[in-house]
Amino acid sequence: MRESGWCASKVAAMGRRFDIPVLYYIYLLGPPLVPKSHQLCSRFQCLALNINESDYENPHCLPLCKCTYKKADTDKIASILASGRFPLVSMRVPHLDDTVELYMDLQLEIVEFRPGMQYVALSHVWSDGLGNPSENVILTCQCYFLRQRVIDAMRQVGSSSERVHLWMDTLCVPVEPPSLRRLALRTMRTIYEKASLVLVLDAEIMQMSEDVPKIEQLMRIATSNWAARLWTYQEGVLTNKIFL
Repeated sequence: MRESGWCASKVAAMGRRFDIPVLYYIYLLGPPLVPKSHQLCSRFQCLALNINESDYENPHCLPLCKCTYKKADTDKIASILASGRFPLVSMRVPHLDDTVELYMDLQLEIVEFRPGMQYVALSHVWSDGLGNPSENVILTCQCYFLRQRVIDAMRQVGSSSERVHLWMDTLCVPVEPPSLRRLALRTMRTIYEKASLVLVLDAEIMQMSEDVPKIEQLMRIATSNWAARLWTYQEGVLTNKIFL
């Protein structure tokens, strides 16, 4: 498995978790669908998923895309957090159309959560490129991608609204000052408990076809990078509904 591209630490963890026939089944599924370099990893630690803040990049969702960033209103976020509540991101496209030209019109607004509001809490691995260690900003094409995924997920629970409300750490947890950042992080338990559902966005899982057998789907989820991170256990457990 290590020779075919698996991380040494993940192989060691799976060896403690699964017996030999299960490991052989995972091996037959092939290497990870999103290749990463694990040459510097040991059986005790994966370094490939760690991010370097100085050269962190946000990949565009479309080839040759040159869209700009959408910025969250950090002053409004600070005001909402200071009031003891938590912020949500509202996304709306004035012209509901899937064409590339119109997604540039996407509007991003910070709103305060009120009891009864439906929203989706996102859970993701920063090494996949949806984070931002220096600012509360996100690429326009990524916004549009997230909006479409949230709409699809909400339809599964009977919501037909095109007005999307979501919580995402990249936009809703202030980078500065540290005191405000800590305040935002302390609300995360409540955020995931009150969410209508949690939507997991993992690059490995998103590469998987829905047509593969259920056992393969479950095994790829169990061996995904999302399932290997510490904080994702809280994000996955606290909600009543989770979509991957």
